[in-house]
Amino acid sequence: MIKDSNIWLLSFTMIAHLVLGFLVIIKNRRGTMNRLLFGFSISAAFWSLAVLSVVTQEQYYSLLFWVRTSHAIAITVPFYILAMSFAFTGINPWQQKGVYVVALSSLVLAFLSFTPLIIKDMAFPLENKDIVPGPLFPLYMLFFLGGLLAALRKLYKNLRSSKGILRLQLRYFFWGTALSLALGSLSNMLLPLLRITAVDLRSFGPAFSIIMIAAISYAIVKYRLMDIRFFVRNSLTIGVTAFLFSLAFGLVYYLLERARLLVPVSFAMVLAAVLIVALFFAPLQAKVQKIIDKYFFPGVYDYHVSLLKSSKAMASLLSLEKLIDYISRNLFESMQLENCSFFSQSKEGGFLLTASFYADGEMALPQGTIIPKENPLLHYLRETGELLLATDLLNVSPPGYRESLSRTIQNLHGDAIMPVVLDRQLEGIFLLGPKLSGEPYAKEDENLLHLLTTQITAAWRNAQLYQEVLAVKQHLENVLTNMGSALIAVNNEGVITLFNSAAERFTGCKRESMLGRKAGNILDDGLGDLFRQALAEKQDIKEAEQIFRLDGKELHLSCNITLVGDDRSGEKGAIMLLNDITRIKELQKEKAQALRLASMGEVAAGMAHEIKNPLVSIKTFAELLPEKYNDAEFRYTFSRIVTQEIDRINTLILQLLDLTADPVLFFQKTKLENVLDEVLLLLSPYLETCRIQLTKTYDSGTPTVNVDRNHMKQALFNICLNGIQAMPGGGELKIGLMPGRRGKYGGNRSATAKDVKVVIKDTGTGIPGEIKQRIFDPFFTTKADGMGMGLSLSHKILAAHGGAIEFSSNSEGTLFEVYIPVLSE
Repeated sequence: MIKDSNIWLLSFTMIAHLVLGFLVIIKNRRGTMNRLLFGFSISAAFWSLAVLSVVTQEQYYSLLFWVRTSHAIAITVPFYILAMSFAFTGINPWQQKGVYVVALSSLVLAFLSFTPLIIKDMAFPLENKDIVPGPLFPLYMLFFLGGLLAALRKLYKNLRSSKGILRLQLRYFFWGTALSLALGSLSNMLLPLLRITAVDLRSFGPAFSIIMIAAISYAIVKYRLMDIRFFVRNSLTIGVTAFLFSLAFGLVYYLLERARLLVPVSFAMVLAAVLIVALFFAPLQAKVQKIIDKYFFPGVYDYHVSLLKSSKAMASLLSLEKLIDYISRNLFESMQLENCSFFSQSKEGGFLLTASFYADGEMALPQGTIIPKENPLLHYLRETGELLLATDLLNVSPPGYRESLSRTIQNLHGDAIMPVVLDRQLEGIFLLGPKLSGEPYAKEDENLLHLLTTQITAAWRNAQLYQEVLAVKQHLENVLTNMGSALIAVNNEGVITLFNSAAERFTGCKRESMLGRKAGNILDDGLGDLFRQALAEKQDIKEAEQIFRLDGKELHLSCNITLVGDDRSGEKGAIMLLNDITRIKELQKEKAQALRLASMGEVAAGMAHEIKNPLVSIKTFAELLPEKYNDAEFRYTFSRIVTQEIDRINTLILQLLDLTADPVLFFQKTKLENVLDEVLLLLSPYLETCRIQLTKTYDSGTPTVNVDRNHMKQALFNICLNGIQAMPGGGELKIGLMPGRRGKYGGNRSATAKDVKVVIKDTGTGIPGEIKQRIFDPFFTTKADGMGMGLSLSHKILAAHGGAIEFSSNSEGTLFEVYIPVLSE
C-alpha cells in the first residue's frame, strides 16, 4: 500500500514539474529566469523519475543505476538555486564567476556519482534500498550542503538589501527554497545516511521541490516578474474540473459495482460519456473558475477579452469626448479600480480633470482639478512618454525628484499613470487608482496598459483626423457652394452626385431636382453628350465651349470634364467644370474689331506703298514724254512699262478683293490626297529647280471632306510654295495626311467633331520669333519680290471652310498643320 502511494506521489510530482516547466518556457523562451526555472523543473522531473525507479526496482544493477542517477541529478540543485538568486534580482548569472565554479563542480560530481567514488554499492538486503558510500561521498555531501547554504546566503543578502515589491518577491523565494531544501535534504540524504530506513520518506524529496517552485511562481505571479499567472490559473481550473469529473465517474462506478449492475463497456456507453463531458465540462469549468478567482486570484480579469473589447469600440469612436469616456469607464470596470480619471491639456499648458469614475460614489478629486504645467509629473511623462506605475518610482533618480513624483501621484489618488503621446506631444493623461482587491498591478496589468496605450494613441489620432476631415469637408462644401464656376459630378453610371449653386445659376435647374438623376437625360443635350462621351471613351475633355440662353441672354461656357475614380476597378465617374466666358468672348469681339481697324490701316498703308511704286514709274515716264515723244524707242519702252505697271496695280486690287470679300464656295465630296497630288504636280518645277526632296505620307483611313476643290487647292498651294521658298538651297518637304483633331484653335466646335489633318513641313531656316504673330497679315512679307498675300489668302479660305491652320517653327524648319472638317454623315 505504501509502495503504491509512493508511486502515485512520484508520478504526480514528475508530471507537475514537466507541465510547470513547459508552461514557463513557452511563455518566454529568451528570459533567463524562465530558462533557469525550466531547467530546474525538468531536473526535478527526472529526479522524481529516478526515485520512482528506485522505489519500483528490485534488481541489483538497475537499483544501483537509478540510485546513482538520483544523486547525479540532486547535485545540480545548488547550481540552479544560486543562478536563480542572481536572475531574480535582474543580474545575469552567467557574468558571475561563482556561478561558473558551482556549475562546473556540479557537472564533475554528477559524473562521479556514476562511479564507486560517490556511491560504492548497495547494501543488502536490497529491500531497504540503503547505499554503501564511496570515498568521495563526504565531499559530495559537503558540496551539496555548502552550495545550498551559499545560495541561501545569497538569497538572504539580496532579501536584506532589497526594497518594496522585490523584497516581497525574494521573501517568497527565500522561505520557499529554504523549506523545500530542508525537507528534501532530510528525507533523501540525512535520514538514509543515519540509517533511518523509512523508504517511503525518500519519495518526498522530489515532492518537496514543488514547494520551492510554487513559491517562486507565486512571487512571480503576484508581483509581475514573469506573467505565468494566466497559465497557473487556467491549469488549476482545468485540473479541478477534471478531478470533479473523475470523482463523479468514480462514484458512479463504485455505486454500480456495489449494486452489481456493471455490464461490459460498449461503444454507446463511451459515446454517452463523451457527450456528457462535452455538455457539462464548459459550464462546470466556468463555475470552478469563479470560485478559484474569488479565493485564489481576487480581482482577476481576462485582459485579452478586455483589450479586444476596447479595440473594437475605439475603432468605431470618432469623437474625442466619447472616446475618453469609454476608455475611462472600461479601465475602471474591467480592472475593478477604486477610481479612474482623465486629464486633458488646458490652454494655460497644464492638464485639467475632464472625466472621472469612482467606486464609492464620492469624488476623490474635485471637479476642475488642474495639474500645473511646471509639475514634475508632466515633465516626466513628456520626457519618457511611457506608462508609470507608483511601484516603479524606486528606479527614478535623484531622490528629490522621486519624492516629488511620489507626492504628486499620492495627491491624485493614483497607482498608475498612462500618458497619451502623439508626435512627441503629451495630449492627455489617464490616472488609474488602486484596485478594489488591494492587489498591486501585475505583469498582465502592465501588458494590458501598454497595449491599450498603443490602441488609444491610434484611436486618438483617428479621432483628431476625423475632426480635421470634418472641418476640411465643411470648408470644401462652402467653397463649392460659393465658387463662381459651376461644378457637376456624376458617378460611373452617369448619375448626378454633385450640383453646386453656380450650376443652378448657369442651367436654370434646381439642385434638388438634379441629384440622383442621369445627366444624359436631364441636362442640356450638349452637356449630356459631353458626359456620355467622356464616360464612354474614358478620356478627359478640355475646353469644349457650350452656348446657353438664360433669361434672354446668351451665355458662353467653357466646359472641362475630368474622370475620377478607382483605376484598378475601372469604374470612373466624372466632374464637369463650367466657367462663364461670356465676357471673354465680348472682349475677344472688341479686340477683333480693333484688330480689323488696325488691319485696315495696315492694308491701306500696304496698298498705298504697293500702288505708289508703279505710279512713280508711270509719272516719271509721263513727265519725260513731251521731251522724248519723237523718240520711237522711248515710246515703246513707255508703252511696255506703263502697261506692265497698270497690270501690277490691277492684280494687286484683285487680290485685295479676294482677301476682303467672302469667297463663293462650291462644296463637293473630295479626297484630299487627290487635291494634294495636283498641288504637288504644279509645284514639281520648283522642287526640281531648288533640289528639294519630296516625302509623302498618306493615311489610308483618312475620311472624305466637303470642300471647294479649287479654293482648297489654292490654299494648300500657297502654304507649300511658302515652304519651298524657305529652302532656296535645297532641303526636304514632307507632306502628311491623316485623321486628327485640332488643338488650341478649336473655336466653338463640339467636342465630338472630327477633322482631317494635313501636315506640311519644311527644313528651312524657320520663322523668326518676332514675326510669328504677323505671318497671316496681308502685305506682310520678308521676301524681296513678295506681296505678302499668300498665307493671308490661305487662312481666309480655310476659315471659310470651317477649318483652321496651326504652325510651329524653330531653327530646323517650320511645321504647318491644316485642319479641315470631316464630312458629316
